[in-house]
Amino acid sequence: MEIGRIRKELTALLDNIVEHSNKYSEDRTIPSLEVGVVLTKINRLQDGMSVLRHLLEKQEKEAKQQRQKERIVRAESLVETIATNNLENKVTEEIPAVQIPIEVVQEIIQIKEVSPIKEEAEKIELKQGELKLVDSLTLNDRYLYANELFNKNMNAFNELVKDIDGCSSFDEAQKLYISLDWEIENEHVLSFTSLVERRFS
Repeated sequence: MEIGRIRKELTALLDNIVEHSNKYSEDRTIPSLEVGVVLTKINRLQDGMSVLRHLLEKQEKEAKQQRQKERIVRAESLVETIATNNLENKVTEEIPAVQIPIEVVQEIIQIKEVSPIKEEAEKIELKQGELKLVDSLTLNDRYLYANELFNKNMNAFNELVKDIDGCSSFDEAQKLYISLDWEIENEHVLSFTSLVERRFS
């Protein structure tokens, strides 16, 4: 390998420089020609060390990239193993059935069928006070109010909303839900009644 060869050459050169320097004692003067020879050897040593450093950095970078590739391959293999195990488990596990009320399915279909542009155009056409309560309720609102105010009875909630939208005034609509046994201070009751009030304002 090139790095090994360069290291041997540099070690030999360094040994040569030390040996050359040891030839002269403290009492004996070193001729300027000899100093020039030693300096040349030191320059060659410095150049060789620069090349060696470059090669070592390159080797370290390649080794790091190789380790990174190995980690990615191991991670992909682990993901594949987990996915395979999950597929095998899914075949043997029983998946509990989820029952979705037909009203919810119909609402989802209606929501998907209405385009956002058409929906926005219809809202612009409606003047304030003409917007129906049913139009101002999101799917989340419906679930929330049905769960909290109608003990999860979506049909009862939808009937009340339909009746409120059939009313001609807020007082008339208020009579429909005042008879229900709701806590007046309940946050869901307050937010629902404010929606009704906004419907007639």
